[in-house]
Amino acid sequence: MGVDYSSVGGIGIEIDDEIKNMITDRYCTENGIEEDSDEYDELYFSEILDELEIDYSEGGSGCYGGDSSYYLLVDGNTLLEVQNNTDEFIKNLKNIGIEITVEDLQVISDLHIY
Repeated sequence: MGVDYSSVGGIGIEIDDEIKNMITDRYCTENGIEEDSDEYDELYFSEILDELEIDYSEGGSGCYGGDSSYYLLVDGNTLLEVQNNTDEFIKNLKNIGIEITVEDLQVISDLHIY
């Protein structure tokens, strides 16, 4: 018997409902998808992020029908790398409409065992 798990860790932000709706609305506007259409109902958020080329990490058990959490993480394997990449991370988020400051960044640690 095995154990399946997914984990995410780093420095960044969780994509909350407000950010998720903003990204979904942007995608639908750019692709002419109406909110009350069948095409809209078939959208998966991870596919939207992939198509918009937004690097993200996914935690949770979405593949087993549960809830998934999505995170945007600062690139880096060491504290110094994360510090050096933070300004660029914030700038890139601003370019896609997400306004944050360094004070909004969190230590992300998500482990889901199923």
